[in-house]
Amino acid sequence: MTSNLAPWNVLLDPQGTFSALEQKPRWLFSLSLLVLSNLAIWIYYYQVVDFDWLQNFLVSSNPDIRTGNERAQALHFLQRGNLVRMACLGVLIGIPLMCLISATYYSLVGKLMGIDERFPAWYGFVVSTAFPGILSVPVMLGAVLMSDGRISPEQMNLLSINSLFFDGNAEAPFKGLMDALNLTTLWSVALAGYGLRQWSGRSWWLCLFVALLPMAMIYGAWLAASMA
Repeated sequence: MTSNLAPWNVLLDPQGTFSALEQKPRWLFSLSLLVLSNLAIWIYYYQVVDFDWLQNFLVSSNPDIRTGNERAQALHFLQRGNLVRMACLGVLIGIPLMCLISATYYSLVGKLMGIDERFPAWYGFVVSTAFPGILSVPVMLGAVLMSDGRISPEQMNLLSINSLFFDGNAEAPFKGLMDALNLTTLWSVALAGYGLRQWSGRSWWLCLFVALLPMAMIYGAWLAASMA
């Protein structure tokens, strides 16, 4: 693998990475690192967290659970094995699927922008722009190690907008949105805009708009649903 196609090169030399992707659209190693690192942190988290505390936290923070019977059913479902399986399935299916959807979007929009690239190049483009997300993993690990075992999944994400600017206390209906948005997400959007500009030669504003549009639509719909 050439240095420009090394997964971490997009963090240091995005121009070289996007140039290399046009010639050799490789993405399997980068995607594997993203998936395996996320699998590792979630499996580790569910092994070391104070599980009785986590169960009670998840149940008490759910406003839809009101009666004792509903609480008992929720506690029965929220077993360690179930949560580990859901986390693993979310990573194994979610990350490749989101990359597939994003690559389809960029492939279609890219044609409108005059970018003549095949789908494998766009998939490599998306995986590369998502790679900053791997930096969240050591941050999450550090959060778990510094805790007493009583830490929620949201509290692990120290790079979220909620943690950085609201001290984890953003109020509904914005809390979920602020938990989901983080610095690595914004970094990925900036990389996508940079890559689009390099491949298309179009203006920064247009390329950033194209890169921001999917996130704006997803989070806008999420916020609207939360406020309904």
